[in-house]
Amino acid sequence: MINIILFVAVTFWGDSAAYNLAERAQSPAADIFFKTLSSTSGREAVISIPFAYSLLGGKKAHADSKPMVVGAVSTGLLVTGIKYITNRPRPDNDYTRMNSSFPSGHAAISFYYATYMSELHHRMKWPLYLWAVGVGLSRIYLKRHWLSDVVVGAIIGWGMAKLTLRYGEPLKRIELYE
Repeated sequence: MINIILFVAVTFWGDSAAYNLAERAQSPAADIFFKTLSSTSGREAVISIPFAYSLLGGKKAHADSKPMVVGAVSTGLLVTGIKYITNRPRPDNDYTRMNSSFPSGHAAISFYYATYMSELHHRMKWPLYLWAVGVGLSRIYLKRHWLSDVVVGAIIGWGMAKLTLRYGEPLKRIELYE
């Protein structure tokens, strides 16, 4: 636990360095790439990822998608609550209290799904985490979040997925969307 606290503290100190690096990396091609990557973990992903997984993955995937959707929605609600409490300005200053910078919801959701899905499909672990890291970097590149927002969002997403995997078994029996 102390390692996580130290890591987050160091990350807060790296906010301006990451912002400056993103500033220097700006290009039209990178803009398109990072906007597209960022959009894969927005609000729509919270429901559409488990729905698609359920629809395309068969009976086991359908059962696994039930705790997945409950955990993803819970992750989103937790992040929104923290955003409201902290009210941290975004790097681009385009925010409201409900949409403040800390923590990154996109990072939380992408790390939630990467963690949850990699437990179900071990061979997909590296591509899933590569996607999640890319989403986090996209949020910094697009000047929507500070590095610390992304790191804390990733930790929240990872932790919520671990909780869902550990305690979500009863949710598989609920007739959520039969």
